[in-house]
Amino acid sequence: MTSSPADPNLADDLLDAIYPLFGMLNKVRSISAGKLGILSLAEEQGKITAAAMKDKVGVSQQAISLAAKELVEMGLLVRTKDPADLRRTWFALTDSGAQKLHAERQLARTALAEMINKNLAPTQQESIRHALTALTHISRGGHEAN
Repeated sequence: MTSSPADPNLADDLLDAIYPLFGMLNKVRSISAGKLGILSLAEEQGKITAAAMKDKVGVSQQAISLAAKELVEMGLLVRTKDPADLRRTWFALTDSGAQKLHAERQLARTALAEMINKNLAPTQQESIRHALTALTHISRGGHEAN
């Protein structure tokens, strides 16, 4: 579904509203959003190569390699060679990595809940609740989950 939006400023206004929230959430985290993305991918996939991480995250191979190396050094990921193809390296989440990922997600949830409760009246909170369906639709590329 490609058409001209009824409100040509909607995308700009939405980004202007959402972008600062990411900055606020990043302040409460102890590791970068990029590293959290890598940990999330490892959790989701079970094991993942650096090349697959690069494709899914959309950053350079060098950035992925550096971040994955740091996560291994932190004990949050484990690196293993593929026995069938020694040129391929797999990364998987460790138990510590899973705990860290879940703790970081909880920090973000708590911080966001505090921001909502501090700054929004109940009617504003309800407006956001109603907008979640549309935002979820956007994030899924216009396809609803079955």
